[in-house]
Amino acid sequence: MQLKVEKVDLNNVKFLKLFLKPELLNLSNKDILKEKIESEIKGNNKNFIFDFSEINALNSSALGILIGVLNIINRAGGTLKLANYNKKIKTILEITKLNLVFDLI
Repeated sequence: MQLKVEKVDLNNVKFLKLFLKPELLNLSNKDILKEKIESEIKGNNKNFIFDFSEINALNSSALGILIGVLNIINRAGGTLKLANYNKKIKTILEITKLNLVFDLI
């Protein structure tokens, strides 16, 4: 599965922006995103932006995957920001109080 990635500069900090696809946030593909993040961290990329422009909704599995990836990034001393999410996703994050855990930009 091809994952679109681009380098961006945000407030003089270099980030990798990953454009998420719905299939990346289901249990059958959960390791793809995790392995990509771990590989980038080994390459000294520790700051990430997940672009949600192609994601319409999140289920509990997707939330679990995101929390797992956030833990990997935090352990490496990096940051994760969520971007381009729709109102439905923002509402889900607010109801679950995950808007307090994730940096929403």
